[in-house]
Amino acid sequence: MLFRSVGLRNTQQRSAVRSGGVLNGPPRFLHPSSKQGQKRRFVLAGVTNVGLTNALLQLLLVSPVISVGLATLLSQVFNGIFGYAIYGKIVFNAQGMRSDCSGMRYLALMGLMWLCNWTGIELLKSANFSASVSGLLMIAPLAGISYIIQKNWVFKHQ
Repeated sequence: MLFRSVGLRNTQQRSAVRSGGVLNGPPRFLHPSSKQGQKRRFVLAGVTNVGLTNALLQLLLVSPVISVGLATLLSQVFNGIFGYAIYGKIVFNAQGMRSDCSGMRYLALMGLMWLCNWTGIELLKSANFSASVSGLLMIAPLAGISYIIQKNWVFKHQ
């Protein structure tokens, strides 16, 4: 009788209500348990994380008193703290993140990303790109590397 009182006649609507689902809620790919939306969630979380991290990096690169190495290190620390929680929980639906070695693996990945970012920016600067443009050009390759390593090594056993 509940179904008639709220006007649910469609079997899909009744099924959604029975299973605790939400009608007209967010798309399924946004749910952390959905394997199908993992790349899309990574991109959405990544856009947020990269936007905030790169804003910090750009501010630090403009400063005449902060070296490229320190600027990339500080932005990578921010990226790592913010990213571990977002990617682990929202993208890869990791369980027991405090009790396994995924934190150490993520830390190793952040170290690798920092070295790649620093090296890439320095190489692009030597090719007459500005530090800011170089930082922007490094986003896509680092994101691709990060996704592959997180999926296959950092959160693989989750």
